[in-house]
Amino acid sequence: MNNRFVLGLISLVAIVLAVLAVIQVLGGRSFYNTIAFVVLAVVLSLSLLLHMRRHWMGLLLIGCLVDITLPIPLLDVFSGGIVLQLAIVFLSWAEYIIMKQRLTYKLSPGDRGLLVFGAIMLLQLIFEHPGSARLGGSGGLAQMIYYVFASWVFFGTLFVASGERDWPGATRWFVLGSLGYIVYVLVVRTLQGSGIPFFSLFWSFGFPLFAYLLARAMRRWMAGKTTLFPVLVTALLIMGFSFYSYFRACPYIALLMILFEAIVFKLRPKFWFAITGLLLGVLLLFSVLPESSIPERVRRTVSTMRLIDPNKMGQEMAGEYGWQFDFRASLWHRAVQNIREHPLMGSGWVFSLDEILAAVGQGGAAAISDANALTGGYHNGLLALAAKSGLPAALSFLFAYLYIFIRFLRRMPNDGQSRLVGAVLVGALVGQTVVFLTNGGGAHSVYMIVMLGAMSALMHQWEAPQKQIGA
Repeated sequence: MNNRFVLGLISLVAIVLAVLAVIQVLGGRSFYNTIAFVVLAVVLSLSLLLHMRRHWMGLLLIGCLVDITLPIPLLDVFSGGIVLQLAIVFLSWAEYIIMKQRLTYKLSPGDRGLLVFGAIMLLQLIFEHPGSARLGGSGGLAQMIYYVFASWVFFGTLFVASGERDWPGATRWFVLGSLGYIVYVLVVRTLQGSGIPFFSLFWSFGFPLFAYLLARAMRRWMAGKTTLFPVLVTALLIMGFSFYSYFRACPYIALLMILFEAIVFKLRPKFWFAITGLLLGVLLLFSVLPESSIPERVRRTVSTMRLIDPNKMGQEMAGEYGWQFDFRASLWHRAVQNIREHPLMGSGWVFSLDEILAAVGQGGAAAISDANALTGGYHNGLLALAAKSGLPAALSFLFAYLYIFIRFLRRMPNDGQSRLVGAVLVGALVGQTVVFLTNGGGAHSVYMIVMLGAMSALMHQWEAPQKQIGA
């Protein structure tokens, strides 16, 4: 890359981010938001100045962990991690165009599925005129724009990842970023006086770290360097961390991580018998423990597996225990109704002032539910896609996900290094998928798609040597 090109890109990145930082200050925004833009400008500028293009894939993956939200003009509140990812994608495409590089990459059916999805979302954005689709910081535009960007971030990831040769290095960035972000959250919340036990950090940005620890234990066992015991201890610790989380989906995420990583490493029947016995033991333990002996944080999580009497707890709303709390069920029912009424085109992300006033006019829980349904905040990203953008968009997204994910599991080479990298990506993707289907939406679709893009590019690299051998 020539020096003039590097300086030009650095200047452009610095100017854009400096303008955004000034807007934060003049608008009375948070000091942390201003610092975030400055840090982002420094990271991107140094990545060009120090010829760190080889680390862009690692930065793209780290963007999946950064959940700090930044106010962006015209786009409402936007995830800082996705701002980082969009900037890297822009820089990579700018380099490709200016340097007149050639990219030979054959798109798979899964890649094409995301291309169709992106086209549908872009056309919907153009024709719906979403300027009026706002309701606080979670308006229709704020949700829709993530889905619009998701497909294009995928192809940007494909481009960056196609030149990646140090996948173990990119994975280390991902894992170390996960650990670093956990430490950052602990420090910030401690300074703010709202510290959270380390166990709760299993959620979202802890996925790569826990996936890596599990993968290391499994790889050592498969290589004959340890016994089954450390693998089971690691799995039990991960389950323990997840049960202690405030988020009730975490035990299911931990279980899926363990099972899918076992599939990645093709673990022997001995593991499956042992892990089945371990899980049955955990379930039996929670079924017989008296409620008073279960810690408050664990109680809410365990309430999805056994009946908990909320009247004896006293510190949480009664509806927050067990399946009595039908908040999500109500939203999902509304989404299904919208899908039945508008199966092809969806009900759209745009809404009027009258619809906003009607949604919030009742007050209470009904108003929250109406507002979420109006904006697409169904606590299920796939249902939101189907309800707001139609079944073709949702099904193309689902097809692409399943095609890339299943093919990745089947095509992975048998060497330990490839399986370690694959296990971290699979574990983190499984975690984000559960979040996407139970609590997430547009932002989590981007995180998932970045990991799917990495998987698709990695498969392409795995298959190339095999084709040369076959020839």
